[in-house]
Amino acid sequence: MRGQFDDKAKITSSGIGLEVTGPAVWDPDESGAVIQVRVKQDNVVATGVSDYTPSSAATWSARLTTRSGTLQPGVADAKARATVSLKDGHSEPYSWPDTVELVS
Repeated sequence: MRGQFDDKAKITSSGIGLEVTGPAVWDPDESGAVIQVRVKQDNVVATGVSDYTPSSAATWSARLTTRSGTLQPGVADAKARATVSLKDGHSEPYSWPDTVELVS
């Protein structure tokens, strides 16, 4: 899996939630993935986990929430870690960092 973040992520729930999405490119031996996501803006951190994303999907998405503080429109650092399921029953990790623009 080669995942990326879309350029923009949508702020929800008055700044305590965030919807992140991105494209996913799969290798033939992969069946899907679950993706853990962390977005940090100044001292506010939002985390969340995607639903299982099958390799037939061209995109992935996850809903994140903050533990404290609120997110504001602007730039944030994003990191994702996917646990990729292989068709042979094994799994492998894949991670990627990016910068996203938070929009309301």
